[in-house]
Amino acid sequence: ISFNRLVPKSIERDHNTYYWCRWHENLQVHHIVPFKILFHNLLSEHPELNPTDNFDELFNLAIKNKELNNIDNLITYCKNCHMYKIHNFGNN
Repeated sequence: ISFNRLVPKSIERDHNTYYWCRWHENLQVHHIVPFKILFHNLLSEHPELNPTDNFDELFNLAIKNKELNNIDNLITYCKNCHMYKIHNFGNN
């Protein structure tokens, strides 16, 4: 199953709620093991591919990658908590 199909399944699994603040709207899905680590692993497995020059090939590998598309590695957050608490958006 691709990541785009896992997003609604992950939110449904989490009862359409972010457990910490109990918010039910503007939900997003976050990788528990960070996406950048999983993508770095994918790049390490395919050193012949350059992210800029081989975007299409890497995209096709990513959508088939079991680690990137593992529902057990996804958690539901509300948008505010995801952006501000997890990714420190707006904090310099």
